[in-house]
Amino acid sequence: MTNSTTDRLACVLILLTLCSTAQADSTFELSHNGSGRATGYAEANKIVTHNGKTHVAWLDSNEQGFEVKVRTLDHASGKWSPAYSVGPARDNHGGPDLVVDGEGYLHVVYYPHSDPMRYRKSVRPNDASEWTTEVEFGDRLTYPTMVIGPDDTLYLTARYRGSAQQPWETQLFTKAPNGPWVKQATIIRAGERSYSHFQDSLAWGPDHQTLHLSARLYGDTPRWAYLLGYMKSTDFGKTWQRSDGSSIPLPAVTKTLDPIEVVDPQQRPQHANSSSLRGSAIAVDDHNQPYVLYNTLQPDGTLPRQAWIATPDDEHAWKKTSLNDKIDALPKGWGLGMPGGMVFGEEGQMYLVLTAADDVKQSSLWGTRTSEVIWAQSNDGGRTFTSRMVSNRDAATPHWLPNIEKPTGFNQQPGFPSILYLSGERGSNNNAKLQNRVMLWNRGGLW
Repeated sequence: MTNSTTDRLACVLILLTLCSTAQADSTFELSHNGSGRATGYAEANKIVTHNGKTHVAWLDSNEQGFEVKVRTLDHASGKWSPAYSVGPARDNHGGPDLVVDGEGYLHVVYYPHSDPMRYRKSVRPNDASEWTTEVEFGDRLTYPTMVIGPDDTLYLTARYRGSAQQPWETQLFTKAPNGPWVKQATIIRAGERSYSHFQDSLAWGPDHQTLHLSARLYGDTPRWAYLLGYMKSTDFGKTWQRSDGSSIPLPAVTKTLDPIEVVDPQQRPQHANSSSLRGSAIAVDDHNQPYVLYNTLQPDGTLPRQAWIATPDDEHAWKKTSLNDKIDALPKGWGLGMPGGMVFGEEGQMYLVLTAADDVKQSSLWGTRTSEVIWAQSNDGGRTFTSRMVSNRDAATPHWLPNIEKPTGFNQQPGFPSILYLSGERGSNNNAKLQNRVMLWNRGGLW
């Protein structure tokens, strides 16, 4: 074989390697009728991978109102199903939370914005084309976060909207196989009788018995202080404790939660649609160690926003890692934060999805025109990251509300978890009918 032939073969091998790498990223448009919060909220799982299929749920809008949709990718053929309808939602807050049980049946909750929750189960395993009769449970609920236990019991937290005389709450519901939905407890209660958004996020420990939960509370004295807190249950939600094992009487309140971050009310920004503390995504590694992802403002209360990961150390104090300087894909001077998500891979890799925006210019990460979606991966416990911008940067179109597939009990985490996000406007109000693009991205090239 001549040197020139050898050189040509070497070049071909290099090109094949580069091409296989270039083919790794895949982006697919699921819908062009997405509502203003089609892929929100990040605490609710919307992607399920199971036995060679990936099911993705979101919230469309049309002239009649709002509709929960699901599409399924068959990995073997690389083909997507049509968009199947699950049921209506009250407004753009009523998007789905999707999980799969040990037998492969899909379970979905959806609909409310301070209403009863609605629930359906797939008629056949690993098949989103047909669903059982809709069931309602609870009252005055919003923002479901659902996981499934080893015996296929469903565990769900949701915000309860209190009255003028009653503080708002996070309530815990369960549903045993073939049983009804049952309210088990009020697990968190706000300190004041007015608006609260707890942003509670649930995750299993590796024993599939320990529930880890993070939540944001507004302060009660004074009102606009913020607390990001943590609690866990080692007995399937019956009792709760701090990271050091000390008991938390239910319902937990600002003073009894394990505090991760506290923000002084003087740091509350004056900008519209801004928050000095936004969380929370929680993930748990193979050692049953919780990690919480959130964002704050700078120490002096100014923009840009800063993203953080917190995890308890050996003394049960929360060790915090700032992310802005570690994420190379973040444009200089931009803010980084939530909505976002975090999961761990089978070999301990940490996967993040975050929202980036020029919030110094636009004073918000909430659907502003400069919003973009960033993916990051760490193979050394968060010390260093590789990152990239998932969305195609476009100053005229927000790319935001990212949602990453989370381990909810029986879904099978692929090599790289998929990311769902919204390309389009938030709308002028909760009932705005929009035609946004709903996008799915995967670095592993599932399709």
